[in-house]
Amino acid sequence: MKTYFFTLATIALFGIPMASNAQTAITMTTKGSFDNKEMRHLLQFHNMDFYDVKIAGMLNGSNFTLVSKEIWNGKIRKTDTLFDSRQHEIFRIKSDTLKFTTIAGKTDERNLRVLFSFDRFSIVRNYKSTKSNAYSLRDFGTRLPIALGKPFYAFAYILPTEHVDGSSSWCEVEAAGDDIENWGKKFGIEHYLLFEMKFD
Repeated sequence: MKTYFFTLATIALFGIPMASNAQTAITMTTKGSFDNKEMRHLLQFHNMDFYDVKIAGMLNGSNFTLVSKEIWNGKIRKTDTLFDSRQHEIFRIKSDTLKFTTIAGKTDERNLRVLFSFDRFSIVRNYKSTKSNAYSLRDFGTRLPIALGKPFYAFAYILPTEHVDGSSSWCEVEAAGDDIENWGKKFGIEHYLLFEMKFD
C-alpha cells in the first residue's frame, strides 16, 4: 500500500511538469535546396539562399513579430519591425504550425534583398551591404530553444570570418554560440543582418 501511494505521489509531482514541458516546446525546422541539384545550381549561380521553414509547437492563437537588425562594425545600426500580427486579427496563428519561405540574395554590388513569404502575404526588404558576394543566410533558429514570450534569432545573414592565410569560414562564425550580436566584434565582420522572431 505504501509503494502504491508513493507511485501516485511521484506521478502527481513529476509527471505533470514533464507533460507540460513537452506540450509547450516549440521547434524550428528548415528545408533548403540541398536535395534538388538543379535548384541548388540555379541558386548558386544567382548567389541566393532559400529555406522552407516550419515552426511547430503550442502556437495556436498566438501572435508573432518579425524584426530585422543591421549590424555594422560590431554595432547595431538599425532595428526595424518588419511584421507584427497584432495589426489585424486575420494574421493571428490559427494552428500549431507556422510555415513560410525565406529567400535572400544580392541585387547589385551594394544591396541585399530578403523575402519572407507566408500564406497570406509576403515581406520584401532591401538592405545596404558591403561589396562582398560572400553573404550566406543561416537558419540559426533551428538550434535554439524557443519559448512563448521570448525573442529568438531565426536567421542570420552573415559574412565569413577571414584568416591571414586567405581562407574564410562561415561555420566558424555560426558555431560561436548565441552571443550573436557580438559576432562582428569577435570575428571582425564588417556587416551582417539578424532576423528576430517572437511568439506570444
